[in-house]
Amino acid sequence: MGGSNEANRDENKEQDKLSVSNGAAHGTKYPFIQEFSELLHSLSIAELEDLLTPAQKRMATGLWEAENYGGSIDKAKKRLEEIYGPKWFKVTSFKEHFSLLKDYYISILTGDHKRQWDKKGERDRHKETTTFKIAKINQENKPL
Repeated sequence: MGGSNEANRDENKEQDKLSVSNGAAHGTKYPFIQEFSELLHSLSIAELEDLLTPAQKRMATGLWEAENYGGSIDKAKKRLEEIYGPKWFKVTSFKEHFSLLKDYYISILTGDHKRQWDKKGERDRHKETTTFKIAKINQENKPL
């Protein structure tokens, strides 16, 4: 009987570690960033596009095109042939030289997620400073 209580206690401790409500207490600058990243990676490119603002989509697409031969597979293959010769596919893989647009969408969304947490942190620091100043003023104005 005693063993089962110990097992339940250990299970509860483990559950507390995984609890969503304890996420902010993990002491990280960006709570839930791992979970957010996993969620984004699990989505299709169409679902990711629905999450992006038009400006974010333009930025991600522009970066992707700049780093991936204007987004042209033919240009990429031609460049690989220039670098490695006509049998480039025996030396390297296309994947190594042409990134997925999805990765750029995820990067933009992750960056925005971090920016929002940074902004929240600034507001919280301002609020704490203001509260401290008010408390100090109240303390100074307290009648003896």
